[in-house]
Amino acid sequence: MKCYVFSVRPPLTPEHSPGSLKITDVRLLDSKLYTCTAANPAGNVSLSYNLHVQAKPKILVGPSLLKALMGQTVTLPCVVQGEPSPEISWFHNGRPVRAEDGGALRIQRATLADQGTYRCVAKNDAGEDTLEINLEVLSKCFLQHQTLQQPLH
Repeated sequence: MKCYVFSVRPPLTPEHSPGSLKITDVRLLDSKLYTCTAANPAGNVSLSYNLHVQAKPKILVGPSLLKALMGQTVTLPCVVQGEPSPEISWFHNGRPVRAEDGGALRIQRATLADQGTYRCVAKNDAGEDTLEINLEVLSKCFLQHQTLQQPLH
């Protein structure tokens, strides 16, 4: 029996052994239902396989250092690609932090306690990726003006 494969993409090739299919250069677009049909004078039979291609998370390169003024709102970006969609976790100096804005971490009214190393971790069934961002919180400088009184001569 022979297995016939129908595809619009050339890298799908039936192997030399009947009933085999080899997909080279696998891509996310290859995720679909594949059906093998065998036929002879006595009839035909089909068998289908649903292929789901996964891709490990990839965090797009972001800043490694951010500076903010005390009291300012700061957004730490974490833009991720992957299949299935990765789950994103944030850590501040090793401790978990809750993020509410998709992958980005938003810090309202930054204080000196918000300084430190933030780590974005993206995970899915295919793997994980991490990004570290150091945050410096700067306080405003104030000059105190004093009037000196000197005796006039």
